[in-house]
Amino acid sequence: MISEFMASNDGTIKDEDGDSSDWIEIHNPDASPVNLAGYFLTDDSFDPTQWAFPSVTLAAGDYLVVFASNKDRALSGSELHANFKLSSSSGYLALADARGTILSSFNYVDQDEDISFGESQQLIENQLIGTATPQIFVPASAGNLPSNWTSAGFTPDASWTTGTAPTSIGYDTSGIPGPGSGGSAVQNLAPNGTATQSSTLEGYPASLGIDEATNNFTHTLGTDPNPTWTLDLGSRGLLSEITLNNRNGCCPQRLRDITVQVLDSDGFTVKYDSGLLNPNNEDNGPGLINIDLIGAAGGEVIGQIIKVTRTPDPNSSGNDAATISLSEVQVMGIPTFGFGSLVEDDIEADSYNENASAFVRIPFDVTDASVLQSLELQMRYDAGYVAYLNGIEVSRQNAPASPVWNSTAALE
Repeated sequence: MISEFMASNDGTIKDEDGDSSDWIEIHNPDASPVNLAGYFLTDDSFDPTQWAFPSVTLAAGDYLVVFASNKDRALSGSELHANFKLSSSSGYLALADARGTILSSFNYVDQDEDISFGESQQLIENQLIGTATPQIFVPASAGNLPSNWTSAGFTPDASWTTGTAPTSIGYDTSGIPGPGSGGSAVQNLAPNGTATQSSTLEGYPASLGIDEATNNFTHTLGTDPNPTWTLDLGSRGLLSEITLNNRNGCCPQRLRDITVQVLDSDGFTVKYDSGLLNPNNEDNGPGLINIDLIGAAGGEVIGQIIKVTRTPDPNSSGNDAATISLSEVQVMGIPTFGFGSLVEDDIEADSYNENASAFVRIPFDVTDASVLQSLELQMRYDAGYVAYLNGIEVSRQNAPASPVWNSTAALE
């Protein structure tokens, strides 16, 4: 099957000649390998056998890229090039067998530059560590920490404590109630923050986005190459929802190609990234954009700075091309809270005034790793961590360059 193609490639993939040729991805979804000899690609519905594959075996579940470059190269073991190019202004693409039977096809509309198009894929998500029992250790000296503690074959001894699933370790000496334990109620934190923007059209400052009025709006300059609206809440909050209300009346189409990030207090550590919202105004000037952080991030997000960015549209002009214009921004969350109610395994006795580092192993098994396309780690932390998978570092935030047995976070 044709799983994906790009009809307007400007640099996402380059072919062996260094050219940004359009490309077609072929996928074998079957459990057995397939030899592609006798299969064809075409961009002409009247000529299903336009370009023939050489003898190339595609393993079960594997993928193959063919460049639609019009270079016509069909040599086994070499980069493959069809004898046609794809049209970016709508067109036809198909995979056929030796009888001309169409096995997979697209009648596509205008394609945007560097944006691929393809079949939707079934995605199955499995939680691997949510029910795994953690093993916890707070060393009293460098000699207490085994050098191989991150390896898959390491067996913790009796000095490691068995924790509670899902993993949640730490301690809190603030005495401030936390979520679900009588602490502050969820509220709109935006009005008490400070708003700025990358540029300002006279009379439309960033502060109009948090004045709790919907009859005015913010406005960056139409010439701003990187339009951004930023809200500093003043302190970290436990954030559950962000809503961008569109301006009333004129120009609702400008709330498009938007990215929303939640940053930590340092202003650069990303705690949440929405990805591109309302791309190409596919929602037709929505009245608002709402982000349910609990659903999108798997739980509330601890953060302080909300950053709203618009990606300029080269196909538009003037204010429509790049302006950010917001009526009102709401950030729902808890302003000040303690961590106590979030902690299942309290390590205060071993850590407080003793060691700022704790070491945690969370064992899990995957029967067939070949079926995994990606792994995602979702984590709440304060103030830093380093994560390893079978002894290999895979993620870190706010950690020293070379952690040791008693390291502290890079920033508090």
